[in-house]
Amino acid sequence: MQPASTKRGHIEHPLNRRSSAGSIYQSQILPKPVPFVRSPIFLSGFSLPSNYLSVSQFSIINCQAIIPNILFRSMNSPDDNANPGGALPSTASVSSLGPVKMVQIAQFLPKDERDALFVSVCANQASFQRPGIPRSDAGGSLYLSLDSDECDRSGVGPVREATEFLSKRILGLLPTLFTALNIDPFAVSKIPLTLVNGLDGHNGIPHADSIDGRFKISLLYYFHRVPKAFRGGDLEFYDTDAASPKGHSDETSARIDHQDNLLIAFSSQSFHGVTEVQCDSDDFADGRFAAIGFLGPQ
Repeated sequence: MQPASTKRGHIEHPLNRRSSAGSIYQSQILPKPVPFVRSPIFLSGFSLPSNYLSVSQFSIINCQAIIPNILFRSMNSPDDNANPGGALPSTASVSSLGPVKMVQIAQFLPKDERDALFVSVCANQASFQRPGIPRSDAGGSLYLSLDSDECDRSGVGPVREATEFLSKRILGLLPTLFTALNIDPFAVSKIPLTLVNGLDGHNGIPHADSIDGRFKISLLYYFHRVPKAFRGGDLEFYDTDAASPKGHSDETSARIDHQDNLLIAFSSQSFHGVTEVQCDSDDFADGRFAAIGFLGPQ
């Protein structure tokens, strides 16, 4: 099987202009450095509950009022919306990618939290930007960095609040993720995320996220409109091949379908890419959504 298409939209990893394997990336969209963690790019949509307004009726001003109040009230609740004891939920699976591990957790967020995230993202469509590459190369790729300063300036606080639930749940699982991925623990204070919306033409060229060993764990959270309005956008993994100038084999070793409400965690040294998205709609809510975060020692 051939690697993911590279003709358009390859913005999945904007951390550096060149990986250890020599692949060129865009650096213009890297969020500001944050202690312990950095983040880059991904994203998609999903159908709204029947009691919600259509996406076109949302505005940034009324977004927080639409999201169920229980979400905001529960931010400081005793259980903190965390997974008790940090144990992997019953929907989790652990698999091997050659010498490294990968964890998948289906239905990661409770429905109300997942709904709130989707609603917030769609209400803030205007805040998403194209990467710093020509439109013909970017394809249908849009991104939103959730760096705290940018959020304050751009008025996307509701999106940041909704993603707090995602970050908190991941933080609660970190001890178990370290063990499952065979990675030595390190301090993590928070998990800033970048959101990506991929419509027609979006794809990610094969790459590894571990730049000079800075990142140890790559995190992807997928969501999209249900039923899915696009084809493709699958996550593909490639075996490391030291004899190849690209650093990896041309054949895929694993493929993961873009599923709604799915968390994926894997070693940042793993080569991976995204197959090209095919979407007949140009509706923002019909795209392939992903939230991405990278974890590494300070």
